[in-house]
Amino acid sequence: MAHRHWNSFDITNTSLRAAGTLLSVLGMAFSLAALFELGWMESSGREGELRTDGIYKYTRNPQSVGFATFIVGTLLAVNSKELAAHGLLTPLIYLLFPFAEEPWLREQYGDEYERYCAQTPRFAGTASMKKLVADSTTIGHTHTDD
Repeated sequence: MAHRHWNSFDITNTSLRAAGTLLSVLGMAFSLAALFELGWMESSGREGELRTDGIYKYTRNPQSVGFATFIVGTLLAVNSKELAAHGLLTPLIYLLFPFAEEPWLREQYGDEYERYCAQTPRFAGTASMKKLVADSTTIGHTHTDD
């Protein structure tokens, strides 16, 4: 009975559903990596240091980006009408969180936060994705001059 809503939607393309599964896994991994990098207390709103490196150099809001990606991927993978009705609004909520948080960050970190905003997108853009791909391909590679 618990699975009666599974496959109740009209997504029949297996590749699309597999892509949804991959998006779901990658989104959750990205969110968890950001959570562990920032720490539970700071993620919950406690004051700490402004993070501008690691995952935070690609997007100012990696947890929101990751959770929204996870939800969209899950919607595609599960293929449920009932989940879609609820799930289509949830990513929107995650994408609105930063707008409520930004005034506090500006107050806490001032000019440092403004500089960070100027160089790092709120969510993720083409430039940040290119930077992520470039950085991930250079991990473990060192250049030596002979």
